Amino acid sequence: MSVVSVNLPFAGLENNLRMVSGQVTTEAAVDAVATGLSTVLYVVAVLASSPVAGCQTVTAKASATTGAIDISTWKATAAGDTALIAATTFSKLVNFIAVGY
Repeated sequence: MSVVSVNLPFAGLENNLRMVSGQVTTEAAVDAVATGLSTVLYVVAVLASSPVAGCQTVTAKASATTGAIDISTWKATAAGDTALIAATTFSKLVNFIAVGY
């Protein structure tokens, strides 16, 4: 995993707000990723690899672990059932951007 840190001057917010970005390779349906931030306020992630039946979409949120994010991958339950369940295919690339302190 590579994480790039950038200091951004957001208007109206404290000057120490930072943005980090990176790319991870999935190893499980939920992967915890250390960001280098002490507090994660916002995170967005996108599946960089092509979707396959076992891994079709991704979500991300601040983790219970300080400064980390949880990246979750998902697939459809079955061909006729589009309800999402945990992915079963891994080694997919996910790009993310996290903002925090």
